[in-house]
Amino acid sequence: MSDTIWIEDKGDHLIVVSDNPAQKNVLTLAYHELQLEALKRATEEDRIAAVIFVGRNGYFSAGGELGLLASSLEGSDEEKATPINMFHASIEAIRACPKPVIAAVNGGAAGGGLSTILACDFIISEEEATFLAAHVKIGVTLDGGLTAALGRQLPRQLATEMCMLGSVVTAETLAQHGLINSIVPKGEAEVAAVKLAGKLARGPVTTQAKIKSLLAAAPVNDLDAQLALEKSTLVEALGQAAAKEGITAFLEKRRPDFPAAEGRT
Repeated sequence: MSDTIWIEDKGDHLIVVSDNPAQKNVLTLAYHELQLEALKRATEEDRIAAVIFVGRNGYFSAGGELGLLASSLEGSDEEKATPINMFHASIEAIRACPKPVIAAVNGGAAGGGLSTILACDFIISEEEATFLAAHVKIGVTLDGGLTAALGRQLPRQLATEMCMLGSVVTAETLAQHGLINSIVPKGEAEVAAVKLAGKLARGPVTTQAKIKSLLAAAPVNDLDAQLALEKSTLVEALGQAAAKEGITAFLEKRRPDFPAAEGRT
């Protein structure tokens, strides 16, 4: 941790903070290491129900640290790949983390910052935020799974415009195509993300983890494989405390207490 990046432990959720407004919260190797630490803690600690990524003071993130790329221009392919490997490890960890990961976006996100938020499970954006795949503007191709996210989730023409021209798009445009969960007024993204984390913490965390894994498998499985996975996952879930509490509470016409049932209180 440093005076520009740190983890805030709120008990039932973690907030990974980047606060380097002079550089628009660029994604340094140290920041990726901090992300990996937070995601590891969330994976290992039952009390943590969610992880929030936030860039404070004006912008979520302008993307990767260009100094790292510049220093590798004359290096070997292995040297060129070093910062990319670290970035991709953080993207893979976001997807693999069993707890939901929430991006709270103020100002906007560019390049690797956009890759990062699109890897998250929930995106809350302030209404004035803008988004761009900025790589082409410096003559490089995209990374961090950005072509996968944009190519699968946007019309081809819009994805092509963003990637080949580096065109700026608004939060409203991305929301229209289902990439953003909610748009909030300026200054309220982090507050809304914390409220969402609280809602997730009151739910069945073990069940949420299983649902995340099912959703991750769905794009690569055919229907038969996904049905089989759904069956085995549901059978496993029915043997756990969350299902017993949820079903019993429904039959007794009361609100379920999932944190107590799962031993998180």
